Amino acid sequence: MAALSFESFISTRKQALTGSSGNTTKLDIVIGNESCDLDSAVSALSYAFLLQHQKNPDQQFIPVLNVPRRDYPLKTEVVFLFTKYGINQLDLIFLDDIEALRRNGRYNGVHLVDHNVTSTSLSDMEAHVKTIVDHHHHDCPINNKDFVKIEMVGSCTSLITNLFYERIRSVESDKLAQMLRATILTDTVCLRESAGKVKPLDIAMVERLEQEFAMSSTSREEVWREVMDAKSNITGFTTEQLLRKDSKTFTVSTSTISSTAYMSSVSLSVQGFLERDDIMRAISNLMLQNGARLLAILCNGGSDGVSSKHFILYTADNNLRSKLMHMVDCDPDLQFTDAPSISGYDELAVRKLKNVQISRKQVLPKLRSFLQTITMSEDLVTKFRSDSDLTFNLELSTPGTPVIIESPAPELYSSQENSGNHTPNPTFHVEAPPNSFKDATALDSVTSFLPSFNNSEMVKRIMIKKNRLADDAEEPCADGIENNSGNSSCPFTPANSFADRYAVEDLHLPSFNNREMLHRMLQKKLLIGSSGDISPAEDSSAQQIFTPHNSECEGELDSTLQFDQSDLENRLNKFEASELYESGRREVEDTAHAVVDSVMEQAMHKVNEDTTLGKP
Repeated sequence: MAALSFESFISTRKQALTGSSGNTTKLDIVIGNESCDLDSAVSALSYAFLLQHQKNPDQQFIPVLNVPRRDYPLKTEVVFLFTKYGINQLDLIFLDDIEALRRNGRYNGVHLVDHNVTSTSLSDMEAHVKTIVDHHHHDCPINNKDFVKIEMVGSCTSLITNLFYERIRSVESDKLAQMLRATILTDTVCLRESAGKVKPLDIAMVERLEQEFAMSSTSREEVWREVMDAKSNITGFTTEQLLRKDSKTFTVSTSTISSTAYMSSVSLSVQGFLERDDIMRAISNLMLQNGARLLAILCNGGSDGVSSKHFILYTADNNLRSKLMHMVDCDPDLQFTDAPSISGYDELAVRKLKNVQISRKQVLPKLRSFLQTITMSEDLVTKFRSDSDLTFNLELSTPGTPVIIESPAPELYSSQENSGNHTPNPTFHVEAPPNSFKDATALDSVTSFLPSFNNSEMVKRIMIKKNRLADDAEEPCADGIENNSGNSSCPFTPANSFADRYAVEDLHLPSFNNREMLHRMLQKKLLIGSSGDISPAEDSSAQQIFTPHNSECEGELDSTLQFDQSDLENRLNKFEASELYESGRREVEDTAHAVVDSVMEQAMHKVNEDTTLGKP
């Protein structure tokens, strides 16, 4: 195959994109990150050129700048360097140019440079990723990939330059070599050790390029200064354009909540940025356009020759801002210090970075982890509240008289509470009286139930027993159940009393299925006899319906079951006055916050542990 020059490769990419067909030519997309800074843009062009060298002519590699074409003028350092080495903007391919390609799925694979996870806007490409070359924190799965090279060096172009020498022993093009060298110098602050960015590979690749193409090492400072001057040139930029110039977005999601963050880096001091007139309008527009919940800004500047960096965070959610800033302030790696006097805006939280060597590459993963932790905790609280929100329904009714409701009953039956061939009739169910402390929602999702009164068999038994024990069985009430005086009745407590959905399966309350109950039932049957008649004088204690020990009344029934209507009303008034009515809800809220705090503490511990171990 004839050698393809770098210049010819760039000038023919548009033709390869528009003139190919899905059956005859395989298209592969090589794309940098969404900030489209110099490292990302040069990496996309150079890696696509390297891959094209290694493949047959039927496979075309298309370098894509990961921004809309309208945003290209905002990338001032990219425009400067590309123009200097003769790369025409008309030959470049932007996100707009591959929309049809993405819709039709007419591409063979995707190759990521200067990032290792596709952004939310490019999620459709994620399944097609074949190779990755990056120098950021490792966030991607590496299975099902042809090649992955992730190494924490100063510049991604250092990794790509090294791949040139490993695979084809040369960069092949003087122009490309000049661009690679300028990019490495820019990302490593001209290879200065004091900046804390340069790694041995960065130095080795600059020296290798200078050796192959006879570049003078004395020109490094001049090359770096030219690019930095172009990068800091924001003349005529609005605040919104300034924030869009070097920005990234990320989204964290749970099953019910999704949170998007927008983060910008600006080459301006925090004072210079905050003095601009249209800050809040620009922030609002960007958050609206990107569906962002928060916006973070990293200001890189200084005054009087002293370099400084500041972190600014905005969100309309005061609670979220408070939580995020607490996590930011407590993180030992970020080393932020408060700077409240700088900002004149209550909505903006401002922190100064003690360590000016920290860049967005370190801050963004931390911010993502913090937001993920908070979003997970909010999701947990949302689920907890929706599942456990207590609704107390206390209705005054005759003591000891369950209300028989003629409506479809909830599915509260279990095989344990029915005997023989009897099948529960769902047209009736028992509504528990006020003394049962019933949670109206507790049984909706409980999968394991204690034996209960809530079936037609028990309703029938209650009606028969009450008729037998009544003083005057000849005068029933309209609903078929006779009225009892307060002295001859007892509170009716079904098995769903004090039922909490999170405790039912673990707490085994006393039930009717015990030897004591069988003994009392046998005594009662003997007293009633076959005729169904019973004399009140024979056994006063036997006249009471037995209430098991999980109910309000426990112990000697004779001394505890003397309730009347006024007594019950007094009890209910005391219940409300003592604030017990709200205790259930408070307990749920306290438990939810305790769970959230525990989750956040564990997540923070995990983040700090991973950071210590050098994991992403």
